[in-house]
Amino acid sequence: MVDYTAYAYLFLTLIFFIVSIVFYTLFLYIPTAEFEDEFNDLADQADGILRSATNTANQIEETNNLVQDGFTSFCESYNSFSQIGIVFRFAFGNAFEDVCEGVES
Repeated sequence: MVDYTAYAYLFLTLIFFIVSIVFYTLFLYIPTAEFEDEFNDLADQADGILRSATNTANQIEETNNLVQDGFTSFCESYNSFSQIGIVFRFAFGNAFEDVCEGVES
């Protein structure tokens, strides 16, 4: 007489294996792929925001350098005893003494 329990266990193991692959695909692989797409979209948005912030910071730094250069040039002229310095002192009086105190011509 042939014992069919070994074949039954083999058949059940195969069925369990196929069912586990289906569950893995439906409940793990597909949602993971969808979340990966969403995560990539969020990463792209964050990259855009960081680029924008970096560009804004660079523009602010350039503007600060321009303003600093302008004030330095003005204070050098204000502190000098050239014709423009005398005109500045006549027009503005001592209004820029504190601002131009540390700038040397």
